[in-house]
Amino acid sequence: MHWWRYFSPLLALVTLAALLSSGLAPSAGRSWRLVATALELAVVTATFAYFVPSILAMLVRHGDGLSPAELAAKASTWAALNWVRVVLTLAAWLAGLRALSRTG
Repeated sequence: MHWWRYFSPLLALVTLAALLSSGLAPSAGRSWRLVATALELAVVTATFAYFVPSILAMLVRHGDGLSPAELAAKASTWAALNWVRVVLTLAAWLAGLRALSRTG
């Protein structure tokens, strides 16, 4: 369950490296690469800022003192926002694939 502790920081570093090295990318795919890395950086930031602390509070700290109704509402919000995160990650992948197709 805690694989994200290792994977997410690595993903953040790779995303930052891709963003910083975008200036070296061929101009044909550079804008798509910037879009892809910016989207994924937003996802990684949201993961560390909201998703991880929220899931830890709900699961590891057993609701962190919330009533059952508050906990259900928080879980529902988390699940809905997670779909936004999934869509943004998909958009980042598609933009990355577009960048790769433009550089070949």
